[in-house]
Amino acid sequence: CLTKYSRPLLKNFQRAFNLLPLFAVAEEEVFVVHGGLFRNPSVNLARLRSLPQASWRRNYPNPLTKEQVARGERWSEEEEIIFDAQWADPHQGPGSRPSTRGRVAMMFGEDITESFLDEAGLSLCIRSHRVPQSGHGYEFEHGGRLLTLFSASRYGGVLHNRGAVAVLERPDGGGGGSSSSS
Repeated sequence: CLTKYSRPLLKNFQRAFNLLPLFAVAEEEVFVVHGGLFRNPSVNLARLRSLPQASWRRNYPNPLTKEQVARGERWSEEEEIIFDAQWADPHQGPGSRPSTRGRVAMMFGEDITESFLDEAGLSLCIRSHRVPQSGHGYEFEHGGRLLTLFSASRYGGVLHNRGAVAVLERPDGGGGGSSSSS
């Protein structure tokens, strides 16, 4: 960003990003998150809503170094949740597994999506963070209950992907509606 724009503009973007929620629930039906779901199966909406805003309004936790891991250091539960919300990606198998994005990032399977949504009484998870393999800007996975939505077309100026947006409409045709975020 600094090669193209000024430091004050970067600071303004950082202030704006600090106002964005870590996740949102739209129409009491759709869970929206940047990255994905969580390696810890006990994480649910109540736990997410209990996270102090100060925890997630700062930068995400830095990955632990090999030396820190060797010394037995770990993230706090809150740091792990915040990291997964921003970095987790789906995979087609069951459970969670290490990601190709780095030694601390993880991937979550359809069973994790199903369990999280069912416990919360939700029908869909919308996430982004990764260009869909289809190149169309969106991709349904995990039995149609997970939508990867990527709005940046020609990502990085080198990919040939399309961008996409989602429009959520109530079944009764009404507009607006309620949403909650944290």
